[in-house]
Amino acid sequence: NVMPKYNVSPDVTTINTVIYAWSKSKDLNASKCAQDLLKSMLSSSSSSELKPDLITFSNVFHTIAQEQQNKIKFNQQQKQKSNTNNSNDNSNSIALLKRVESLLINLILYI
Repeated sequence: NVMPKYNVSPDVTTINTVIYAWSKSKDLNASKCAQDLLKSMLSSSSSSELKPDLITFSNVFHTIAQEQQNKIKFNQQQKQKSNTNNSNDNSNSIALLKRVESLLINLILYI
């Protein structure tokens, strides 16, 4: 909200930086935020300043991978605490594959 106040518009570098920051986040929903930014870039393709580039897609992939690693660590910690098996591991993996598949389709269509 600061950018409009100073009449500054984001460009691809700004958005790539935000997505990269999400990839470093411990937030378990970071990849959704990164993907939302990518979707907004793809939908506003009329502005050449906001067209995603390979760095954008790479950063989103990195964010998804980092989030998955964070979830795995979190689940392992929970398992150690409760000493039980969690059946959510397979459903989490399937959800991750669907998100990556969707991202790959967007990348292929974009190229």
